[in-house]
Amino acid sequence: MDVEIKRDGLTLRGILTKPTTATFNLVIIFHGFRGYKEDPLLEKIASKLEAAGLATLRFDFAGLGQSDGDFKDMTIFSELMVQYKNLCK
Repeated sequence: MDVEIKRDGLTLRGILTKPTTATFNLVIIFHGFRGYKEDPLLEKIASKLEAAGLATLRFDFAGLGQSDGDFKDMTIFSELMVQYKNLCK
């Protein structure tokens, strides 16, 4: 399922996969420094985790892939904090 995460006027775009079980844990998968959420390796990892009963969230960092923003403005800390704040809602 495609998801959008709003932060600081930007939209980060991601993919959420969920197993068919009623309850599950979530694994957040981060791509590499210049990667993207549809990387074949990340898709394979997400598929195997889903088969094991885990949900996964993959997203493009700001300025990469389909997410808004300029890559030059992206920091790992800012991206991690966005995910943390969204998960704690």
